[in-house]
Parts: sequence; structure tokens; C-alpha cells
Amino acid sequence: TPWGADVDRFTPRPTQRPPDHQPTVVFVGSFRAWHGVAHGVKAARLLLEQGVNARFLFVGHGPEFTQVTQLAGGHPNIVFTGAQPYAAMPAILASADIGIAPFDTHAHPALQAAGFFWSPLKIHEYMATALPVITSDITPLNQIVRHQHEGLLVPEADVPALAEAIATLLADPQRAQQLGAAGRERVVAHYSWQQHCAELEHIMQAIVVPSPKST
Repeated sequence: TPWGADVDRFTPRPTQRPPDHQPTVVFVGSFRAWHGVAHGVKAARLLLEQGVNARFLFVGHGPEFTQVTQLAGGHPNIVFTGAQPYAAMPAILASADIGIAPFDTHAHPALQAAGFFWSPLKIHEYMATALPVITSDITPLNQIVRHQHEGLLVPEADVPALAEAIATLLADPQRAQQLGAAGRERVVAHYSWQQHCAELEHIMQAIVVPSPKST
């Protein structure tokens, strides 16, 4: 059963931004190697070195935190918030314009052996906030986020491709908003907590309630 998002708590970001708003790309995670946070920081550095006007917000903490903060090189447009309370997450995501989830199964032997066997909460919450999502082109991520429908898909561990996808959406805010709105619609229809709980209830009832044929 796939995860979902609290679509009442995570609501669409404002479509009208203040004049001084700086386009913001957000990553949320526990900073483990397979989350691809280092790829996100490298893509940020690449774009900033090319003169792209954007802020990159990395939210969370974990084993790779020290490494990736050093990788950022102290650039003022690459911001690390550390771990944040869940109650703060809707506002943090609403302050952003693009959500990234550059997962890398090559960095986790279990994922290489068994495949990517879960649906990340952050992707659903990005979509609920109407953020266009950039994620890796692997199953089931490419079934949750469909390329050019709710976001963009890139090859795993491909920093230039990740940077190019980010640049594409930054350069076309209208298209980014269209993808984000489609993501919100998809989560409400298929990946809300209501949908998730209904599927769990159906599974549990099938387990605990004997069918007529078994009595």
C-alpha cells in the first residue's frame, strides 16, 4: 500500500509571490546516502556557478549532514535548516517552488537487491503542496510522479540531468505551476491519507474477517 499525504494540512503554495521572492528548490529527508542529498547539493552548486537565480533549501539531518554541508562550500544560496518539527513542514514546503527527491538505489545494497520497495512520504507532501517534483526515474517513483505530468524524471545519480531539470522548471514558472497543480490533483484523488486508510482497512478486513467459503 503506498503512502499518502495529509491533503488538509499540506495545501497548495501561493501562486502569487511577493516581489522579493527568490525561486526556491527544497529537499526534505534524513540525509542518508540513498536519499541523494549530495546529488542535490552538487546540482545546486552547478546551477549557482552558472548564474542561476535560486535558493536551495535542504531540510533535515542524518549521517551525511556534515559531508553535504561541506560540499555546499558555504554558498549563501544553499541553506541547511537541520531537523524541523513536523508541524513546521507545511509552511516550509509552501515557501518553495520545486521539490526534489533524487533517490539513488546504488548507494544502498538492500535497494539494489530488492528494488525500491516503498513510496516516500516527502514526494506525496510535495505534490499535496502543489510543488512540481523532480525525482529519479525508477519504479515506483515513476508511477507516482509521471514525467511531464506532475514533474520531471531524471536518471539516478545523474547530477547534470538533475541540474538541467531544475533549470528547466525555474526558467518556466507557468509550466512548473501546471505540473504542481496536476500533482495536487493526483494526490487528492489517489494518495491522500483517506485513500491510504481505506486501503489499509480493506486489507485488514480481508485478513481478520473470514470469507464465507472458509466457514
